[in-house]
Amino acid sequence: MSGCGDNCHRSSSILIQAVLLLLLVSSSISEEESTASRPIANNDEKKRGDPHPNVVDPKQYPDPEREMWIEQLDPVEAGHVRNIEVEKGVFREVKTMAMKPPIFVIPNFLSDDECEFIKSAAEEVGFHPSATTRTLQIKYKGVSEASSETFVEYDADGDGSMSPPETLIFLRAMYNLSLSEDQLQTVQDHLEIDLDRDGELKEMEFSLIPDLEDEIKRVGEGLKMDPVPIPLAKELKKGRTRRSENARLRNNEYDPEMKIRNRVAALTGIHPDILHSNEDLNVVHYTSNGHYHAHYDTQLLSYNGNSSVCVHTSYLYPNQSDGTPPLLRICRFMTLVYYLNEPEKGGGQTAFPVADNDTWSYEGIEYELEANNRDIHDLANHCMDSNLVIGAKKGTAIMWYNHYIEDGWMGDMNMFSLHGGCDVTKGDKWIANQWIHLDHNFDM
Repeated sequence: MSGCGDNCHRSSSILIQAVLLLLLVSSSISEEESTASRPIANNDEKKRGDPHPNVVDPKQYPDPEREMWIEQLDPVEAGHVRNIEVEKGVFREVKTMAMKPPIFVIPNFLSDDECEFIKSAAEEVGFHPSATTRTLQIKYKGVSEASSETFVEYDADGDGSMSPPETLIFLRAMYNLSLSEDQLQTVQDHLEIDLDRDGELKEMEFSLIPDLEDEIKRVGEGLKMDPVPIPLAKELKKGRTRRSENARLRNNEYDPEMKIRNRVAALTGIHPDILHSNEDLNVVHYTSNGHYHAHYDTQLLSYNGNSSVCVHTSYLYPNQSDGTPPLLRICRFMTLVYYLNEPEKGGGQTAFPVADNDTWSYEGIEYELEANNRDIHDLANHCMDSNLVIGAKKGTAIMWYNHYIEDGWMGDMNMFSLHGGCDVTKGDKWIANQWIHLDHNFDM
């Protein structure tokens, strides 16, 4: 052995270097393969001038909590198709439909049996008239003590409901607004105050009135004019923002074996712990002429400089300095819509009026209404005018992002995510909404 000399040392050194190089290459290939299995958004959006980069590279976050950071599926470009493994050995085609916001269609995401099971479970739980995002936000605030006292004062017969005559007395006394019962019905229907549509206001419904005071006065005074002002007449023609009924299902009620949620985790890269603590599945049933005008599933992080906290984590936040509860907002990072059937005679599409627009602004929407007489929110009359319209097909999932990603977590609201459900031409439409909610504060 001693006779080997420098040659042995040199050979050993070369061998060690070769082994280290092999390990480095192997590690690099393994890392590339794991990344390629679910592409992560690149800098393309930033290069195109989008002020909100959707870049999330988990390698940037060495913190042990990194596995909870969120990613965005790279849309690549409209029309791009890829196959993603959603279960072991099971792949689903994922097609990009738009870049702003990133919108994807996944055919056959649910099986026929899963669709029917969800429908049956919803029917067993029972349906209620659907609320809008705005009325839900007001509802979540709860009934204030002042509102409760006023309700008791004007509920003359003490039956727990404000009848039309009682409501009319309240409006005259508090807002100096005199309406007929028919006009009151139009106001309540148009502003969606009477959530269960029984013609009377329960205490919670009555508590919506102060937040809608200006709107009630505007619509009420307009109805008293002859003729009714043209802008209001157009609003009334559009009809209720939402015409449907819905049922909420807990995780174990629609997905007892966690197959669907695990599929969603594989598709989105969202940590399963986040999915398991999410909102209940919202099953919606539309009949003929049923629709949901264009709306947002989420809300701005702040409005007019007023910060707010997410409804689903509001219990973790202290009251404001004056002792009142914090302002609330709905915080839904992503939306998945599952089609549970196909309407008998078409219709019932999901429309995105401003998807992939070059720009977005409130002024642009107002100009469209004034210059072209087109209300982009009105999907009963302008569904097919939308930039993107996706037809209903049983088992298909539509997925999109309601927020940008900033520093690995939920950022600002994506205003291009305006969407809604077009009129059902004939028959029924069944869908289920799965909202993935997050708090903008990672620690919550």
